[in-house]
Amino acid sequence: METSDQAFFIDVNQVLEVLKVPRREVFKRRGRFFYNLRGETIGIIFLAELYGTTFKKRDHLGIVVITDGRTKLGLIVERWSVEQEVLVELLADIFLGQKEISGAAVMENGQISLRLDGVALIKRVLQAGEQEE
Repeated sequence: METSDQAFFIDVNQVLEVLKVPRREVFKRRGRFFYNLRGETIGIIFLAELYGTTFKKRDHLGIVVITDGRTKLGLIVERWSVEQEVLVELLADIFLGQKEISGAAVMENGQISLRLDGVALIKRVLQAGEQEE
């Protein structure tokens, strides 16, 4: 999946589904974004904003729904691709403060893709929400 100019990937066992939804179906309450997924309201984050890049506005949004087994979270991305096998490399100390980035891989097109740990990402978002309340 991609947002701005950065590619990310996540373990397929942490992905529940990938959706393309009209932008108007994502709503904002108390400064946070949400989406109604078949009657269940789930939190949504713009992956680009989480990592300090800009999100290109579109009429439809790509949402990758991930889970830690209990909580669901939607990641808004600009593009996604099909499942593929990658060789994950450990990262240098530069990413030690970001537990949700757990590795990297060189993709077929030569681009570096960062590996997201969905469980750690959900934990980060939940902790940030608790601190805001």
